[in-house]
Amino acid sequence: MIILLLLSLLLFSSRLIMLSKSSEPCGLDGYFYAMEARSFMERGHLENFSLAPFYYVSGLLGLLSGSPILGVKIASALCSALLPVALFLLLNRLFSNQRAFALLASLVASASPSLALMAVNYLNNLLGLVFFLFFCLCILSFLDTPAILSGAGTILCAAGAVLSHPVTAVYLFVLFLLFLCSRLSRRLQIFLLSIAGVVAILALLFKGDYLRFRAGFSLLPGLPLLSPFFRKHLPVSVCLEMSLLFLLVYLFAFLYVIKKRTFSLLLLGIPVLYFPFWRLDSLDLGYRLFLSATPCGIALTCFFAAELFPKALGRQSWLRPFLAGVGVFLTFATITVYKPKQDPPYGLYRKVVASVDLSDDSLVIAHQGLNHVYTFYKDFRDALNYEPDFPVPEGRLWRLAYEAPESVIKRRYPAAVETGEIRSLGYGYLLIREKLWQDYLAWEDEPISRNLKNWYNPHSSRPRFVR
Repeated sequence: MIILLLLSLLLFSSRLIMLSKSSEPCGLDGYFYAMEARSFMERGHLENFSLAPFYYVSGLLGLLSGSPILGVKIASALCSALLPVALFLLLNRLFSNQRAFALLASLVASASPSLALMAVNYLNNLLGLVFFLFFCLCILSFLDTPAILSGAGTILCAAGAVLSHPVTAVYLFVLFLLFLCSRLSRRLQIFLLSIAGVVAILALLFKGDYLRFRAGFSLLPGLPLLSPFFRKHLPVSVCLEMSLLFLLVYLFAFLYVIKKRTFSLLLLGIPVLYFPFWRLDSLDLGYRLFLSATPCGIALTCFFAAELFPKALGRQSWLRPFLAGVGVFLTFATITVYKPKQDPPYGLYRKVVASVDLSDDSLVIAHQGLNHVYTFYKDFRDALNYEPDFPVPEGRLWRLAYEAPESVIKRRYPAAVETGEIRSLGYGYLLIREKLWQDYLAWEDEPISRNLKNWYNPHSSRPRFVR
């Protein structure tokens, strides 16, 4: 336990050092988390209503640290430090005579570049995984010796996992379903799994995720390390880790079934964690799910290794000090995973919004990242990175257009320039009333108009899966 505590402190420190490489919020949604933390600190509620616990935790830590940005970073580092603890306690509960493998799982999680990347970009998901692992621990304890404490822990952790992120909610649902089915007859198993499949499909269609989900599939299996797109846009260490865990989990599961000569229904959860037919040519669904599977992949690999090679980490094994040393070294090496230069240019965004002065009831359309910076520094004035699909009074809707031909627009609407309805902000950005922007696009030559409808100039309403 002392070693585990020291490991957690080491990981917390290294994550905080990593996230402090930038004075701005980290990651693609950094200012969104900071905005929600600041709203909770100053107003007692979130800017965008959500029950995800991370926002409230980061807001409370922001109150203690005096900064919403620092509060988010501390919360992320704390979640990272709790993951190895959860893995150790869970595996130690499964086999108390193989604590070395439980500690190995903690070391691997501490040194995981994939989890370091999650601590930068996917904070709700990260906390959801912590809740999920503690849920598995609590429910094991409750099934062994039912008690009020373990029962309450099971309920609280289940709620935390479900509220944190859809991925951990699915993990929880699948685990509960497979465990329930494992206690039933074969006919009831088939019936219950069929009903669950129908319910999952209907839920997917109802939530509007179907199109995104369908677009995430590939006809051929793939590994992150074999994807040119992944190798170009992700650290090689992340691609290597995700691929190794994928292969080891399937290989060890196969060897485990052969050795034990039995098949547990719980093994059907492995294809849910590591589905081999995701598209790996974009950083979307397949990428997020490969990352999310990392803690469970580490737990399964170490569990199967303990069952297949029980003497590999015996007291006299030279592997124990070697793996410990490598784990500590790689924990600090994960600091290099985060590269602030790959974040949006938040410093530039702050300069852009500094000269924008609109009324409190205005709504600004701006691309992702810039919209959150605007809301953060402009007293929570609304900004949206989609065209609104709800009525907005004509005089209150504005746009921060990027790389628009300013001279052409100003010559076409000279009166609007005089009244301040069109204003250059520098750095390629133009503040313009949305009505004038739409009128200009309709007037402009079609190829130019089409090119201006890009990611930097939002031109569609919000998809249902982000509502």
